[in-house]
Amino acid sequence: MTKVTIFLPCYNVEKFIDICLMSLVAQTYKDIVIFAYDDFSDDSTLEHLDFWQHCDPRIIVTRPFEERVGYSHLLNQMLLATDSDYICRQDADDWSLPQRIERQLKFMNRQENCVLCGTQGKNLWEDKSKLFVFSWEKNYVNNIASYEIPVNKLIRSQHRIIHGSMCIRTQYVLLEDIMLN
Repeated sequence: MTKVTIFLPCYNVEKFIDICLMSLVAQTYKDIVIFAYDDFSDDSTLEHLDFWQHCDPRIIVTRPFEERVGYSHLLNQMLLATDSDYICRQDADDWSLPQRIERQLKFMNRQENCVLCGTQGKNLWEDKSKLFVFSWEKNYVNNIASYEIPVNKLIRSQHRIIHGSMCIRTQYVLLEDIMLN
């Protein structure tokens, strides 16, 4: 059993997928498998994924549905297929620094009651010939939610959860609540 499964849903990301996968296979923490599920891209995303799958056996590429279904269905399908201790998320147009997963696991192992942790990030947006960099101005290391402060209240406040950088303990994901239809 692999310790970490990285969920990578993909749709029309031919411009970004190579750097994304390069950043994942270069992780310092090596006990990973990457679920790269394609949602019927109509560009060359699937060809890029197939290339990477042949380069690294930890990358599992599939097109689980017969039509485009959206990321929620892809993620639910990945949940049903994983047997790892941790789930990490990555968006196909993002990349991770080499020690991302190693640092997240170290943090979570020191904090046994931590169910989920994310990372800081920088948004790089391309607009014509300009490149805009929006960096996080605050370092958030605090409880995300508790019985007193629900997640939805924190999301609407100053706290940010970058879903594409999350690491989650699989045992806390409620698989019986997944609806694929």
